[in-house]
Amino acid sequence: MPLNETNIYLELFHLVNSAFITLLQMKSHLPNTELALIWRLADVDRDGYLDLEQWALANHLVRVRLEGHQLPHTLPNHLTPPSLKSAASEK
Repeated sequence: MPLNETNIYLELFHLVNSAFITLLQMKSHLPNTELALIWRLADVDRDGYLDLEQWALANHLVRVRLEGHQLPHTLPNHLTPPSLKSAASEK
């Protein structure tokens, strides 16, 4: 993910709470099955919550899907946030 895109998402994250995050993703008009897949992919540490990096990743995946690209079934290594690489390898 480009650094400028990451920075935009990081700034937005500080302005919203979890309810708004859910609303934002629902407003994408993606099917619930795709939103569930995005959540599963972004929740790298599988704790049921999205931290700042995971939220940015979820938004990136929403944008990628809205651009017409298919979602992967597993998160590619290059999309795993650096601070979560060990959590991803343990799952």
